[in-house]
Amino acid sequence: MDQESRMRRMYDDWMTMWNGDTSLAHKLVARDCPVHQPPNNAVGPEGVVQMVEMGRAPFETITFSIEIEPIIQNEWLAARWIGAGRYRGGMPGATVAPGTEITFRGNDIWRVEDGQIAEYWVSSDGIHLLMQLGILPPASNVAPPPH
Repeated sequence: MDQESRMRRMYDDWMTMWNGDTSLAHKLVARDCPVHQPPNNAVGPEGVVQMVEMGRAPFETITFSIEIEPIIQNEWLAARWIGAGRYRGGMPGATVAPGTEITFRGNDIWRVEDGQIAEYWVSSDGIHLLMQLGILPPASNVAPPPH
């Protein structure tokens, strides 16, 4: 299997991990991999597992899927994902009822070395997520995201 095919398979496993199989983190993420997502200072598989658990916690159900297939060049991978789920309740400041359907998106960038993620950048549309939860007021001049 060539490098591009391996990295595509890694990203499929990454989505499986974000969908709850956190045991994959040790296979995918290098021990000293920094997560570049201020103010997060997670490192390595344990840090990524913590991110996954925190990201899934506000939802009674949530599914992450690939919105834009990975773009791969040498050791770099970039992809866009979408998360869709049902809010569990309990987030400070949230005004929506438990059971509210929520959808948000984000981008991942990886640098892969020796078959593992050596560096990870993530950027998600957290502001849109907070607006859906009623933590932030809706933006009156912004078009809704496409479905």
